Amino acid sequence: MAHDSAERLLENGALQDCLDKHLSALPENQRSALILYEAHQHKSNDVCNILAVSASNLRVLLHRGRQKILLMVEKFQETGEC
Repeated sequence: MAHDSAERLLENGALQDCLDKHLSALPENQRSALILYEAHQHKSNDVCNILAVSASNLRVLLHRGRQKILLMVEKFQETGEC
């Protein structure tokens, strides 16, 4: 059900704007890793090759990027502010 909740939240234009803002603020390597892996659904080996990083480094980049985005979404859910 969390997926349904996320979908409903993304229909909120303010959340989408906030997500775009926070994605843009991520370090380039974290942003690229998240977009390639999550949005474009590339396999981890492909993302490693594209970004020229090791598998362990990719896991770190994804974890850090996801954490920052998750904190932003939680704050948005609680306060309605970006």
